[in-house]
Amino acid sequence: MGHGLLHQSHHSGGSGQIPEGGRGLSSASVAFLWHMHQPFYLDRTTGEISMPWVRLHAAKGYYDMISLLEDFPEARATFNLVPSLITQLLAYRDGTATDRFCECSRIPAAELTSDQRKFILREFFQANWENMIRPHNRYWELMHERGFKLYPDTVNEYTIDRFNTQAYRDLQVWFNLAWFGYRARKRFPVLKELIRKGRYFTEDDKHEVLSIQMQVIGEVIPLYKRMQDRGQVELTTSPFYHPILPLLCDSEIAWRSMPGARLPERFRYPEDAQAQIRAAVAYHEETFGKPPKGMWPSEGSVCPEIIPVVAAAGITWTATDEAILAHTLKCHNIYEHLYFPYKACYGGAEVDMIFRDRGLSDMVGFSYSRNKPKEASDDFLYRLRQIARAHWRPDREPLVPIILDGENAWEYYADGGEEFLSRVYENLSMGDSLHMTTVGDFLARHADRRYIDNLYSGSWIGHNFDIWIGDPEENDAWNCINRTRKFLKQYEERWGDSAPRLARAWEELHAAEGSDWFWWYGPDFTTDNDPEFDRLFRMHLQNVYKALEEEVPHYLSTPLLRKTPAPVGHVPMSLIRPRIDGRITDFFEWQGAGRYECARGDKAIALGCRYLEQIHYGFSTENLYLRFDIDTLSGIRSEDNTVKLQVYVIGPQLHRLTMPLYFDAAERKTFTIEQSRDGVTFEMVQECETVGWKKILELSVPFAALRLQPGQRVKFFVSLKNDRVEMMRFPREGLLSFTVPDEHFEAEMWVV
Repeated sequence: MGHGLLHQSHHSGGSGQIPEGGRGLSSASVAFLWHMHQPFYLDRTTGEISMPWVRLHAAKGYYDMISLLEDFPEARATFNLVPSLITQLLAYRDGTATDRFCECSRIPAAELTSDQRKFILREFFQANWENMIRPHNRYWELMHERGFKLYPDTVNEYTIDRFNTQAYRDLQVWFNLAWFGYRARKRFPVLKELIRKGRYFTEDDKHEVLSIQMQVIGEVIPLYKRMQDRGQVELTTSPFYHPILPLLCDSEIAWRSMPGARLPERFRYPEDAQAQIRAAVAYHEETFGKPPKGMWPSEGSVCPEIIPVVAAAGITWTATDEAILAHTLKCHNIYEHLYFPYKACYGGAEVDMIFRDRGLSDMVGFSYSRNKPKEASDDFLYRLRQIARAHWRPDREPLVPIILDGENAWEYYADGGEEFLSRVYENLSMGDSLHMTTVGDFLARHADRRYIDNLYSGSWIGHNFDIWIGDPEENDAWNCINRTRKFLKQYEERWGDSAPRLARAWEELHAAEGSDWFWWYGPDFTTDNDPEFDRLFRMHLQNVYKALEEEVPHYLSTPLLRKTPAPVGHVPMSLIRPRIDGRITDFFEWQGAGRYECARGDKAIALGCRYLEQIHYGFSTENLYLRFDIDTLSGIRSEDNTVKLQVYVIGPQLHRLTMPLYFDAAERKTFTIEQSRDGVTFEMVQECETVGWKKILELSVPFAALRLQPGQRVKFFVSLKNDRVEMMRFPREGLLSFTVPDEHFEAEMWVV
């Protein structure tokens, strides 16, 4: 990103001389709120944590973020620690739980079974390839040897035999070593020595890596408490298992921002919202020595009905996204209203509320990682000063809330975010026109509030609840919770609330109410771990029955994930700008794109020549990009130049892209865009030259040429025709789809 683009003004405002050394003209307080959260992977019946992310993020982001502040005593920040995350961190520390990834790391490489070696080859490359694998030659070599594309049959008996014992040991070490953040590497010099060593690791080397990892995990929570007691940070909480509070209060609240949505059987249990918040406050106080005053509601999800519930638990302030404020105030220029605290009122209760600056928060989370740290930090500080100049008043200092995920973003910074954050903290600690503050301290210093008595109901994503309710899979999951809860309540009424194991059964039900399971149900997001998230959701509900020694209903043993007509390798996850040259110029140029596996998606096509192996689709904010990987077994030849590839793009209007499947080397390479008004006949719109054909076929088409606007849902399919005869269609049934992105696309694809 160029320097000029970086220094676009975030908001317009007047100029003013910044006074030396303190609050005065053009000053502002900056409040970072770092949200730390992971799904509840722990099975309390076995002590198994199914995924490694709590452990690995502890060695990186959870430790880095709090430890870095020790270098800047004047810096202030707020950390929101979700209780279900703390529970898992302490389980690791106390040795009462572990994960399969950790156990496979501990086993001497020479003693690994065939299944364990397969597991390691499949799973031990789960790290940011560019910043955590590629910089380390040996780790990158091992990945190259394993293969970048991971299909069900990628890791087989032949594959595992290509790696010797030393290779498996090196991979065991690197998977854990690469996840250490910059603060752990600074504190434990042996980690840097092992990174320099790079290969030929010993079992003693591996033991040392894992030992340091557990030592760091054990220090995370005490360090947060120490920094709180020092007064440098404020620690806040979320509902215990990270549920969507408005949907616990009443699932029909979703209709306020999603009119006409298909909803599940009504779920209306505000007492569950109350229980999740009260449990969070009590556990937070037990862990950190004092109750929290602030709370980040899961996914920034709010509605008027949660205000009395939050206030009754002793929470005095909460936060959500600027879009909620915009819809509450029904205003267009939200920045005139954003940088001041509000008091939200409902049912005789009230709570202070602040609203995150989405633009700045997303720049930290998703954009600055692609820039040099100095340029990024300079731009960030410039934007903050612009806000101070525009919104400071003699009787009112603006508060700029920077609220975002506190762990995942740093994988995308080459150095884990160390230089960027250090520069920002150092400059903000100087105390000229900008001052770091905790949210609670700012609210205590500034009594002025604007009142809200009509808080809009929505979340930080799309200002609605569409991610967690309304799709058939999501609705099925809500119905499963509803049925299980009714059973549990009947059991309680029959045996009394003091029945043995009843408390554990309620814990499992509340764990199933967490937002994370619903995030992965439905069409919005997908991951290779979708089946595992589905299993975890049903496991928590199964554990309700197991806790009470009752038979588990059969429906909880059946996956909720539905087989769709158009199975997709994955959906687009980030913006891309590939070079349209018909070559895989750089492996990473298509990494953020969606992918459809033609053969796996349509087994019937395997009976004959299928031509296409994969379809990749992605976009920038201006263009749609398509890539077609030719099936080498189909033998594309020059005599196949009568075969046409057509892409039917179904938006507000129907468009068709047409090109030859085969281009002669000397042939001018073009494709046409046609438009249809009746769905039958097509008329020419334009001819385009943004197409490349060599090893692969790829093209670029402007969204403007397809008359598509950001936010519009688009469906498409690919047809291969010989003259007018359709030879094949991908997918054979159903459609591929995506939403035209805007500048917030990558932020909304992020897992908060």
